[in-house]
Amino acid sequence: MGADCMEEADVEGMTYCWAYSEYNECTGEESCYAYVTVDGVDMEGDCDELEQEHDDDWYYDDCSDEGYDYDCFDMVVDYVENLESCSYFESCTECWVTAIADGEEVSGTCDEMSFMYDIPSDYDDEECWVMDDVMGEDCVEEADVEGMTYCWAYTEYNECTGEESCYAYVTVDGVDMEGDCDELAGEHDDEWYSDESTTGDDEDCWESDMEGEDCMEEADVEGMTYCWAYVDYNSCTGEE
Repeated sequence: MGADCMEEADVEGMTYCWAYSEYNECTGEESCYAYVTVDGVDMEGDCDELEQEHDDDWYYDDCSDEGYDYDCFDMVVDYVENLESCSYFESCTECWVTAIADGEEVSGTCDEMSFMYDIPSDYDDEECWVMDDVMGEDCVEEADVEGMTYCWAYTEYNECTGEESCYAYVTVDGVDMEGDCDELAGEHDDEWYSDESTTGDDEDCWESDMEGEDCMEEADVEGMTYCWAYVDYNSCTGEE
């Protein structure tokens, strides 16, 4: 089915991003293939390889060692009484604010001034969020929901607050859904994780053939010199 990955990739100039994921139940290996358009150029390939090949131009560091001066009047006027002017200098290693309020000049680091005037840092909060994996990961096995045919989750971590967030796209019984991972699980807890779907009492139904039996002839594998199999039988469901 695939999923839109524009928001997760967060690449300037990207106008299209669609990713498909596969999960190998035998090896546990995951793969992701994406089709993207950046600055009018169409590309496709393995998600991780695309990201690595274009790391410098897609995820460049936009700070400057030399630094730049910015006006901050509109950003803080609601928090500083009688503010007359505000400017700040920012580089990769420094952030310094100079402001005039009530005719008096005050200055300090960005953090010091924010603390002094109780200015919220919500506008900077986006810089704190780091995505664990830009392309997300398959979550069908982890969710373990009967009837779920697709589950792809993206996880972000806030380096400033330690907060984590998770957003998932899922398909259960043919119905597509998306949303915060915890909220999705909470909203559908009764139907996804009903008492009937738990295996607590089911363990009492399983009976095991403790002796086992030779399986060389049944396996019929060239080069096989030993094969001994044990069979479990569920007396409640008839499953083996």
